[in-house]
Amino acid sequence: TPRLVEHLHPILKYNKVDAYINGHDHILQHISKGGIQFFGSGAGARKHSKIQRDYNGLQGYNLDQYGFMVHQINKTAMTTTFIVNEDGKPKEVYKFTARK
Repeated sequence: TPRLVEHLHPILKYNKVDAYINGHDHILQHISKGGIQFFGSGAGARKHSKIQRDYNGLQGYNLDQYGFMVHQINKTAMTTTFIVNEDGKPKEVYKFTARK
């Protein structure tokens, strides 16, 4: 939201944060802004079918399916994978890796 960008982004940037992970929005999404990776995971309880596809910084998303994110982190990399339920089976639909 514009309010988060206005108030939270400067704090994260000042503190040299690499990634911000939050819940809600009823979708899985990855946004990159100013060198910070934002991951929103909220597709576990409700499906949502709309997104602003031309949003500045939008890297990946998944709509209209239940799902979750898996984050694997070590000293040199963070990999985030979006997993959704397709016909009762888990399916990987998006993967992003950031390296230091």
